[in-house]
This record gives sequence, structure tokens and C-alpha cells, in this order.
Amino acid sequence: MALPPPALLDRSAAIGVVAALSAEARSCAAWREFGNLNLIIAGPGPLRAAAAARRLVAAGVRALVSWGTSGALNEQLRPGQLLLVQQTRASDGPPYTADAHLLQRFSRCLEGLKPLPIAALTLARPVLHRHEKLLLAQRHHCAAVDMESAAVAQVAGEAQLPFLAVRSIVDPLAFDIPAAATAGMGENGEPRPLRVIQALLRRPRDLPAVLRLGLYYRTALATLTQAASTLARSELSR
Repeated sequence: MALPPPALLDRSAAIGVVAALSAEARSCAAWREFGNLNLIIAGPGPLRAAAAARRLVAAGVRALVSWGTSGALNEQLRPGQLLLVQQTRASDGPPYTADAHLLQRFSRCLEGLKPLPIAALTLARPVLHRHEKLLLAQRHHCAAVDMESAAVAQVAGEAQLPFLAVRSIVDPLAFDIPAAATAGMGENGEPRPLRVIQALLRRPRDLPAVLRLGLYYRTALATLTQAASTLARSELSR
């Protein structure tokens, strides 16, 4: 999905939301329908996320939110756990802190879903194996990893706008993501199921892990859908 130019975005929207994947954006449907927000499907990775965030800034939003899924770097985090990111950083960059007022408002609104305030890490690639997750956790003292939040936070800082990341855990710390699954992530945020099937034909032993990852992903999206429905009914949608 091509990024819309600022002229095609709702210039009255208060919140700009960046989602990497189309499924993550669909989970936000209720909030998007009733809320005062613009949403862009950026595609995965920090460069695409930053480009989407800049288009939202140009459209006049007054806050930026990174919305989507994360991998766990902490053994206590299970699939579907809702996260509110207090601080995020790229591996080679400065930390970015969530806006305190925005964090408080989201925490109060989503209290029923028991969101956890955490520190997160943003990388330009997926983290597939448990040993690398452990190393990243020890090195950066972060509980979760994603591919977009720090990039959106940086743009928010440059524009002097409030920022928050709302994420849901997909893969737990001890789970190794199969290589076949990564073939299904399209650069435009759309799934590529045929690529996954082709990868599984080459590596059929990956099938059980791919199926399990699919279950984890549906669990994470269900949490985001609940969060969006709650936000749609809240003061944040007015």
C-alpha cells in the first residue's frame, strides 16, 4: 500500500497512528471509525515508519502513536500481553520517552486490559532466535523488541509532538521464529502467503512452528482489537 500524500489525509485528526502491517491496521478499525485519528500502513522497518510519521506530521496531527506487535525479550511476557512503551530506542541511538500525559491517558483508558509499562528496543530486522533475544535484553535492558517505534518516536521528537507506542506481544522469549515465516512479511505491509508456502516446501520441518506463530499472532491481534474498541469508546476518541 503506497503511503498517501498529506493532502489526502484528514487534516482535522488529532492523533496520527503508524502501523507496519495491514493486519495490525485492521485491528485498529473500531478506533479508526469512531476516533479522531489518521492511520497509515507503513510497511515493516524503521525507514518506512519514519516516512509514514513525517506524512502524518505534515497533515497536522497533534500526537503520534506506533501501533502493532512486538517480540518478547522478557520470559514473563506471553502472547497477547498489551504493552505501553514508556521508553524506546534503536540499538545505536538515544532513548525516546513517551509523553507522560498521553501515557497516563492510555493507561487509564486501557486499565481493564492490564497493559504493562515497559522499555522497548527497535531494530531494522526481525529477531528470530531465543539466544539473540537474551543477548539484546541483557545489553539494552529492554523487555520487548519491534521494528518501528523508535523511528516514530524520533519523528515525534523532531516535530515536538507527544509520542506513545502501543504494542502486543507475539512471540515469547523462548520461541524461535522459523525462517519460513519471515517470507510472508511484504514490504508494503500486506501478507505474502504464497512465499510462506514456497518456503515451507523447502523447509517442511518449519510447519509446526509456523502454525504456532500464526496462533500467537492471532492472539496478539485480538488484544490490539480489544484495545482499539476500548479506545473508540473513550475520551481519546472525542
